[in-house]
Formats: sequence, structure tokens, C-alpha cells
Amino acid sequence: MTTLTLGSPTLASDLSLPPQARIILAHLEAGKDITASQSMLVYHIYRLSDCILKIRDAGYDILTTMRKDEVGGKYASYSLAPKKVLH
Repeated sequence: MTTLTLGSPTLASDLSLPPQARIILAHLEAGKDITASQSMLVYHIYRLSDCILKIRDAGYDILTTMRKDEVGGKYASYSLAPKKVLH
């Protein structure tokens, strides 16, 4: 049985991503979410929103969840949307 995924980007679009965006994409594809502070601390990537935009432009569905820290500051957390599968 073949499984088709709707809206799947191609390998060509992955390879056209800049190196920092590919690092963030690999993090997201591992099933993890990421915030700007995590991208700075873990990967030394200071423009997470730019990477997310480039990943979205390559065809990936990225979810943005707004969160609040313990003192009420707001920040975005990004994750890959679940894939829609046809059988």
C-alpha cells in the first residue's frame, strides 16, 4: 500500500533552503517545537522568524503558538503541523 501525503514539499525545496533554515527544519521534523530563545541558545540562530518564513515558503505548514512566560511576556513557539495522509 502506498501512502501519499498532501502538501509535501519536495527534496529540491529542502535543498534550496539556507543552512540555518535547514537546521531549524530538522529540529521541527524531529517532532520538537522551537522558540527564538531556544534557536539562539542551541543553534546560535538569531533570526528564527526569517528561517520560519523561508521554511513556509518552501511549502511546509508551520504552526505558531503564542505563549506567556512567568512574568507575562509573550513569545511564539513554532512546530510542524501534522501531515494529512491519504490511503
